Amino acid sequence: SEKTAAACRNTIKPLAKAEKVRRLDEAGRLAVPLCYASMSGAEKEHRAAKEIWVTPEKERKIAMKMKHKLLRLFSLVAVLAMVAVMCFSLASCTTNEPETPKDSEGAKITIQVTVTHGDGSQKVFDIESTEGATLRSALESIDLVQGDESEFGLYVKTVDGERADYDLDGAYWGFFQDGEYMMEGIDTAKVKDGDSFEIKYSK
Repeated sequence: SEKTAAACRNTIKPLAKAEKVRRLDEAGRLAVPLCYASMSGAEKEHRAAKEIWVTPEKERKIAMKMKHKLLRLFSLVAVLAMVAVMCFSLASCTTNEPETPKDSEGAKITIQVTVTHGDGSQKVFDIESTEGATLRSALESIDLVQGDESEFGLYVKTVDGERADYDLDGAYWGFFQDGEYMMEGIDTAKVKDGDSFEIKYSK
């Protein structure tokens, strides 16, 4: 009726501030403002406590906040998707990467050992061994050296049947690798394919 409509206008007008007023209920849904004219006092208080009245400007701000939240959510989803794709690509590359041949312990190798005797004569031995084996094990595999055990390892006294006794005449067997005197004992020195050694009778 006209009276009810007038009462609705009088109820809404102070809240509107000369603008079209909308309300957001607790669930965040937009709705047309309700008419309070036909409500009891308690009902009006109950409605007022549950309703939030906003102007169009405030509504636009709320919409912008929601838009920013959605953009952040989409950005997060995009980042997670990129990470997942990168992890999958990395796993595929690792799985499909061809194995490259490399020196590994246990592989068959050949080293060369030259024995220089006390009279200056030389004898060359090509010894088959395994990658990572010690020089001692390679030499003993063909029974090329003999000696006494000491706290530093094998003290070599005999090479290719010739004995050098330091206590007797100051003679000893010197070990060289690639022309350089070896600073490491044969018990710990590791061999690799193509290594060249010399064992020289010295005084």
